[in-house]
Amino acid sequence: MDEETQQIHLYQCLLHSSSVVFDQQRATLARYRKALTRLQAPKFFSDMIESIIGAVYLDSRGNMDVVRQVLRKLGIMQQLERNLKDDVDVLHPLTRVHIWAARQQKELTSVFEEERGHVTCTITVEGREPVKATAEKRGRASQEEARFAAAEKAIQLWDVRANDGIKDA
Repeated sequence: MDEETQQIHLYQCLLHSSSVVFDQQRATLARYRKALTRLQAPKFFSDMIESIIGAVYLDSRGNMDVVRQVLRKLGIMQQLERNLKDDVDVLHPLTRVHIWAARQQKELTSVFEEERGHVTCTITVEGREPVKATAEKRGRASQEEARFAAAEKAIQLWDVRANDGIKDA
């Protein structure tokens, strides 16, 4: 008897009857395939992972070796190891810009405008040219995508360095 291997993604194991959740799952998978850095996955995905890790920790009576095995199986451990090995910058661009502005003792504001199926985020800091970015409107994730893109632009245009505000080099 031939066995056929079928790949089942973790998100497919979430039992629900919500068309909204289903649509978010499909949209997130499509964004994942397109560009991992702009995934903007709904929070229930991270809640699922957190619940699994917590359950494994409790069921194994705190055995961190078992937890590490699960993290490795999920691909999380490899990503964490790569982040450390390659000194990957994991700070969110908006956080970096906020820290930079605070160090400059300037107030940073983000304003959203919605028009014709698009969301535009404008980031402003006193004494700097405002920065704008636009994303297709698909709910709250669209605002975050526009804000992320605007923060990335601000980093480039305002010459915010990778270590600005993080730690003294």
